[in-house]
Amino acid sequence: MNQATVGWGVLILAAGKGTRMKSVLPKVAHHFAGTPMLLHVVARAQAAEPARVAVVLGHGRDQVEALLDPGVDVVHQEEQKGTGHAVAITRECWGDEEVLVVLSGDTPLVPTPLIRSLAEAARDPRVGVAMATMQLPDPHGYGRILRDESGGIVGIVEEKDASAAQRAITEVNPGIYAFRLPWLWHALERVDDDNVQGELYLTDVIALARADHMQVVGVEEPEGWLLSGINSRQQLVALENRWMRQTVEAWMSQGVTCHNPEQIRIEGQVTLGHDVSLHGPLVLQGKVEIASGVLVEPYCLIRDSRIGPDAVIHAYSHMEQAHVEAGVQLGPYARLRPGAQLQEGAKVGNFVEIKKAVIGPGAKVNHLSYIGDASVGAGSNIGAGVITCNYDGYNKFRTEIGAGAFIGSDCQLVAPVTVGDGAIVGAGTTVTGDVPSDALAVSRTPQKNIEGYAAKKRMQQRKKEG
Repeated sequence: MNQATVGWGVLILAAGKGTRMKSVLPKVAHHFAGTPMLLHVVARAQAAEPARVAVVLGHGRDQVEALLDPGVDVVHQEEQKGTGHAVAITRECWGDEEVLVVLSGDTPLVPTPLIRSLAEAARDPRVGVAMATMQLPDPHGYGRILRDESGGIVGIVEEKDASAAQRAITEVNPGIYAFRLPWLWHALERVDDDNVQGELYLTDVIALARADHMQVVGVEEPEGWLLSGINSRQQLVALENRWMRQTVEAWMSQGVTCHNPEQIRIEGQVTLGHDVSLHGPLVLQGKVEIASGVLVEPYCLIRDSRIGPDAVIHAYSHMEQAHVEAGVQLGPYARLRPGAQLQEGAKVGNFVEIKKAVIGPGAKVNHLSYIGDASVGAGSNIGAGVITCNYDGYNKFRTEIGAGAFIGSDCQLVAPVTVGDGAIVGAGTTVTGDVPSDALAVSRTPQKNIEGYAAKKRMQQRKKEG
């Protein structure tokens, strides 16, 4: 554990049902930018390096808990009695921490630097509460921050309980705080449920801090939209779209060209080299590495894959857990499944599927083929309609094709089988045994021509028709 971070913890409130999502899935389990929104919050909290991270779960707790790593502590809130109650029930989780940062599980973009700043502000023993604030032109749905004549924070009023004048306030509470411990536990004992909802509001602690002559300090987040909470599918999509656009803009500032940027989705840990050209619609998901000079045409999906320099990914191609090396041409309408590797200069064309196979340098699989559990040697050519028959209904078997081999159109290679270097397999052949290097394999029935048959057939047909 980092000694510099000992003394404070992070608590994430994620017990709510999220009724406005209209879903059987708990709100915090809904995906934001390809990942359950709660996991975004957990990752950003962990990046701040607190001594401990805990999550309060309630509705759908089994579904949500299954998403969390073992290193995250979990507390179950059996009855949802408000945010104050949710924090209070975690009291036994904490040891000698002096500061507790409280986050909401539905704010996936909370900045890690803000979390650190709040924790640092609350280290001052004169401070009872350090709270994030933000300005919103339309503050609907948020609690309003109340200040006195000198500008000091005196409390927070929830929108349901606010007067008309208070609802006009544009400085709002995003629900992110840091509290001094153990003072917080004593304060929560004095919070009551005398409000419209009949709940224990964590925000009532603000006024108690003032009553106890402790400071309440605000830490304003200039990019307030990053603290936006998600309560509906409309809010989820709106925030996600804004985040995607900012991500795309950032990559363009670093030398990546993004055509039709509104339809480019970058989800996960994506690395892009200089002079990459991306054309939307496009989805990059998970851990994706794209080297310099790569062109990706529209309507592609690339997930957990690597692409080498100067490769071209043509339109409508899919990649998942695949590796494409320098100068490769892929697609259009090609699919690389897990374990596919296209080595330097290889070409895989339209309507080709590659699974758990290596296509060697300069090799070509141009049309309408399935290559699975196989290796194709350097410079080999695979004709249209070639299938590696790798599955017998119970087990998978491998096909090995050597360098410089030529496989004619419409061949079936029944694995396990090896085709040697430089061998030729004639079109329409079903290969059931190994083919030696530089040999020709042909298994089709010899052609038979019946002279005059077609003319006779046409004459018979005309007689039938009268």
